[in-house]
Amino acid sequence: MTTKKLWVSALGSEAETIIARLKIDLKECQGIVRQSGLIILKGAKSVARFRDNSIPSPAGPGKRTYRRGRPMKLMLIGFASILAAAFLSVEMASAVSPLKHLTGPIFYVEDPHFVATNYVIYVGRNSVTVVGATWTPGTAKALAQEISQVTIKPISEVIDTSPDPEWSGGNEYWRGTGAKIFAVRSTYDLLRNNWANTAGFIQQHPSDFASQQISLPTDVIPDRFELQQGNVQIMYLGPSHTPGDALVYFPTEKVLDAGSMIKEQLGNVASANLSEYPKTLQKLLNLHLDIRTVISGHWSAVHGPDLIDHYLDLLKEHDADHSQALGK
Repeated sequence: MTTKKLWVSALGSEAETIIARLKIDLKECQGIVRQSGLIILKGAKSVARFRDNSIPSPAGPGKRTYRRGRPMKLMLIGFASILAAAFLSVEMASAVSPLKHLTGPIFYVEDPHFVATNYVIYVGRNSVTVVGATWTPGTAKALAQEISQVTIKPISEVIDTSPDPEWSGGNEYWRGTGAKIFAVRSTYDLLRNNWANTAGFIQQHPSDFASQQISLPTDVIPDRFELQQGNVQIMYLGPSHTPGDALVYFPTEKVLDAGSMIKEQLGNVASANLSEYPKTLQKLLNLHLDIRTVISGHWSAVHGPDLIDHYLDLLKEHDADHSQALGK
């Protein structure tokens, strides 16, 4: 049973009403918090009067038994309101930044949750493609709401570019909307086999992610695949940040979405194949793609094509430092 259900069971309909009110529009949150504070004050005053509501105990003189009447209920409702405010703060945190226009049909958004992540959105002729499912169903829903501010076209496609949670954790929401979720075989297999470890990482954070069951992509695609009439090209070139990270290239706009693979800082390489990582990036360079802009998944979003060489240098420096530490 979840924590919320335990509280509702213990406190009755009053607590359930308070918690249910969390589903209202976020614009009303200030009023809820103010009301919660008033309930807490009422509960505190009741505690102060608690001894006046006691009755002699049949156990003998000097012993007192306290009624489980309205004062106790008010105090418990006060505690429930604290819990309600906590749920509210998590719901408020589900908001993402407004979309920013990059070029042509391409937008990007900076999501501050957990480890801040940048996502790319392609508004096609008839539908929208989202690169990266986001961290949780809640953040995915928030992103969908932001997308609705710039287009009424349906979100028909989501690309899981990595088995890491920021790129796949929101799959359940997108499945519920009817969108197709695409992933290359390497990404799909890692999601299927390692989801428990992924969930274990994010369980340290206050979100609904920890309670999610695995939600796999709907479509497993080849290592090279196209969407939106060839205007969105997915490429898996080999192990890098994880064994299953892919790139997305937009040829008309000359934009490369690098996800977690290419960044301004080295970042977390705990799951990286450090011997293959540089080879994979070299394969990218050998494709001689016409790249004007690189969108990085972490830290600042928009870069020039020189970011690829910059990250190769970071990998080389890391390898040299590691070799030196081992005395090689």
